[in-house]
Amino acid sequence: MKKIFSAIAALAIVAMPALAQQYPSPTFNNVTIQGTGTAVTRSQGDNSTKLATTSYVDSGLATKPTLIGGVIPISQGGTNAGTASGARGQLGAASSGANGDITSISGLTTALSVGQGGTGSPTAAGARTNLGLGSAAVQNIGTSGANVPLLNGTNTWIGVQIVPGINVYGAASSGSQTQYFSAGGNSRWAFGIDNSTESGGNTGGNWFVNSYSDAGSYLTTPISIQRSNGIVTINNGLAVGNAGITVNAGALTVNNGINLNYNGVSGQLRANNIQTAGVIRWQYGGSGTSETGGNTGTDFFINSFNDAGTYIGTPFQITRSSGNTQLTSLSVLNGANLNTLSLTTALPVTSGGTGSGTAATAFANLGGTAVGKAASTMSGTWTPSLTFGGGSTGLTTSVRSGTYTRLGNLVFYSATITLTAVGSSTGAAVLSGLPFTNGPAYSLSTVYAANFNGGSTPAQGIISNASSAINLYSAAGTNGSVQLTNANFTNTSSFVVQGVLDLNTLN
Repeated sequence: MKKIFSAIAALAIVAMPALAQQYPSPTFNNVTIQGTGTAVTRSQGDNSTKLATTSYVDSGLATKPTLIGGVIPISQGGTNAGTASGARGQLGAASSGANGDITSISGLTTALSVGQGGTGSPTAAGARTNLGLGSAAVQNIGTSGANVPLLNGTNTWIGVQIVPGINVYGAASSGSQTQYFSAGGNSRWAFGIDNSTESGGNTGGNWFVNSYSDAGSYLTTPISIQRSNGIVTINNGLAVGNAGITVNAGALTVNNGINLNYNGVSGQLRANNIQTAGVIRWQYGGSGTSETGGNTGTDFFINSFNDAGTYIGTPFQITRSSGNTQLTSLSVLNGANLNTLSLTTALPVTSGGTGSGTAATAFANLGGTAVGKAASTMSGTWTPSLTFGGGSTGLTTSVRSGTYTRLGNLVFYSATITLTAVGSSTGAAVLSGLPFTNGPAYSLSTVYAANFNGGSTPAQGIISNASSAINLYSAAGTNGSVQLTNANFTNTSSFVVQGVLDLNTLN
């Protein structure tokens, strides 16, 4: 019976591929095959669930590695180690994660990325770019030349340095904090904060400018500024250019007898201005009159200006050549003595003057009496004016002058006029401008004339009582003298008037 089952099993193994194409595969449970039956030998590498023959197994075992010391050698595809760390050591491999057993890496064809701790580039320039390194990364450090400077030492800078701001720090009262400017290694100028003690109240820590010799030795401190009050001290003189000096507040103090010099060429004004809210009020200095020799020109003056800054006048002036002082007004106090005065405005009576530029008014201002007036003598000039009906439109003259001499109550006067155009005004001819007023009686004058319209030459002038106007009359006419009008004059008329006033009363 056993032989039958063996034959059936062998047959089944041999015939199974063909039978599988036509019939369902049979299922056997707990089958024991005895004897020396044969079967198909599968190819090496078949790892399916098919039955393996002894030939298949022996063929596979023929190529198995040989254990040496209980491990498979590297030559047979093993690790030559029985542990993971030993295997890595035999194979020269690194462990995963953090490790300290990699001493070098060579043969990489792709640069390790920045995220992996590399540079991401196979070149130095690319590596610097990937790591965000600028040109300073390839510069050496040093104190001069094309090097990166060290800030803990003294550096030498070449070329122009543009710095938006420099803060020089130091503790209070810790000594001067200074910036130097040098040439050839020697100091020329220095400025900064001095070493004065800061004791409160904003004192100390004052600003200064020092100058140095060619050898770098200290010379002087030409400028210093006090921190507490802002006062500027100029120690060695001040030269001012065209822009001038403006002092907005406080005072400009010049110490040690230093002079303020105002330099300029002949004919150039050199002056100081005193202002209120930026508008000039007073001006003093040397005038702009040219120096033509003989010590003339550049006279001293004081000018006054109104609230709008417009020139009013020159109340005080000294002529350089003669030393004469000219005043427009003068008040003498406390018995002061004066030698010579040249005034453009009459000195008032209260200051020892007459208060007037005319003799008559001066006499009245001084309270003169008839007796004093009768004994007085004075002479002067006056300017006569010719009008027709009170007007002189278009009237022009080439000669217009007058003189007078007063002897007591009598005034001897004369006037000369030569016309160049009679004008368009019409009416009675009147000569005015006499600096005296006639007394209560009429005064007559003689007239010498030429180039008047025929038969109308003026022969006399009449001054009414209490008047200073001379009415011009002609002797022609059946009814006596007739007052002349514009119709009697031509564009070339000329005449001379001479007469005497009897003032009779004080004038």
